[in-house]
Amino acid sequence: MNNIYPDRLVQARALRKVKAIDLASALHWTPVRLSRTETSPRADISDAELDIIVDTLNFPRAFFMRPPAPELMYGGILHRRTKRTNKTELTYWDELARHVADFALDLHSLRSLPPVMLPTVDHREPVQASAAEVRKRLGLAPAEPIDNLILRCELAGVVVVHRQPAFSNASPSAGRFYGSSAWLRGRDRLAPLPVILLNSIDSWERLRLTVGHELGHLVCHTQSRPADDNEMETQAFSFASELLAPIRYVAQELPSRPTLNSLLPIKQKWGISIGALLKHFHANYALDTDVVEALQKQLYTRRNPRTGKTWGATEPGYDERPVESLACWIHG
Repeated sequence: MNNIYPDRLVQARALRKVKAIDLASALHWTPVRLSRTETSPRADISDAELDIIVDTLNFPRAFFMRPPAPELMYGGILHRRTKRTNKTELTYWDELARHVADFALDLHSLRSLPPVMLPTVDHREPVQASAAEVRKRLGLAPAEPIDNLILRCELAGVVVVHRQPAFSNASPSAGRFYGSSAWLRGRDRLAPLPVILLNSIDSWERLRLTVGHELGHLVCHTQSRPADDNEMETQAFSFASELLAPIRYVAQELPSRPTLNSLLPIKQKWGISIGALLKHFHANYALDTDVVEALQKQLYTRRNPRTGKTWGATEPGYDERPVESLACWIHG
């Protein structure tokens, strides 16, 4: 007999997207028996049953003998996603976060992880102050554009994972899910570990904004969260924009009569899309509503001659900056 941790069974099913009824059928178990097994702290199963589990879920035998992966903390994982993202996909990313933390903590036993430098604040704190503190912790001057946001995060102790197209395109969440983040419980006396998961993103503008968005969740939505999810997502977007382009400084570069073309140098300097800049300026009263609406209309009607798509889909400069890659940790 083999004594396994059923939590690992649940995790493996989620990561391989295998339905409970399909695994029960492969084991010649009733769904009730599988459910009872998966909700038990430990379970004894035969060699033949473990072989079926290993073949069906494509995880090694030793995986199911390991103690459970680190727990999600502070209310669980938060996601930057579209409205079409379903429960199965969210469960997948929850378990992937736990799996990544498990792997990162194994690495820590061989070579220490960088110390975690991220602060956590009450969500009612002004976003500008919270973003300024994070910029300081990332080693940035107040008016300094961020050259490589992923590298700054990794050096501040954040584990970042970027799924590659070969993996993401096979997932039903491809195109509907941008990223997620969570704090996970460390082992022994190790401090909680911040993790950011990124789906396959081939746009440098979207990737940087998504990383900033997830940092906003890690920093602003740990101690407390708004009751309304839309408010929380808006706050995370505002944090990301302020982190990338502090309004105090970027507003000084705004022309008196802005056009899409006049915003391009600002985009390139600060590493943030024109679409995000327009929302950022509007939210901080640097541009009036009628001006923003007119520019947004142009953004989604003007065609980029290099791609044939609207500027809203591929803004000029979309290929003039490399998509940031991981420097220290994991390529999924």
